[in-house]
Amino acid sequence: MFFVDISHRAYKISHEMAELLSKKEVMSEYGLGRHLLDKAMRERQISYIKLERRVLFKREHIEAFLLRNTVEAIPLSGKQLE
Repeated sequence: MFFVDISHRAYKISHEMAELLSKKEVMSEYGLGRHLLDKAMRERQISYIKLERRVLFKREHIEAFLLRNTVEAIPLSGKQLE
């Protein structure tokens, strides 16, 4: 078990949840804007954890959100994509 101290309270989280990212970390690591994250949260397109005022994301949820919103390229006829 791991402990996360938020607002002077300790919360127990399991090993699988140890990979939690703050909104700022998500924005920095994945290049996402605050508006996009807020909209995705508001529309329930992305899962998040709310502990009092703090919002945390599991890395796997961020990556799943990005995969669901990936648009595949269509190759032009007769040309190969590299």
